[in-house]
Amino acid sequence: MRAALDTARRLGAAAALAPGRGRLDLFAFGVTEGDRSRAGGGLDYAHRVSGGISLVGAATAGIQSDRGRSARAYAEAVIGLRGSW
Repeated sequence: MRAALDTARRLGAAAALAPGRGRLDLFAFGVTEGDRSRAGGGLDYAHRVSGGISLVGAATAGIQSDRGRSARAYAEAVIGLRGSW
């Protein structure tokens, strides 16, 4: 459900752009939460294709390690399309 809410928020931000404009954010992160550590990077993309069409996408990938276990890779992605008339 969180991915759906995040995608709706991203689509709202893309719809606020001028038609033909876009935005691309690239980022890196490192997080420690208790016994779990993660490091990686990702992107957040938004594009107002025309007055009635907006596209968004977001992805992250990295390495996760739990204390006492070997590290493992992970990845997640979400895309969205909004049409309005």
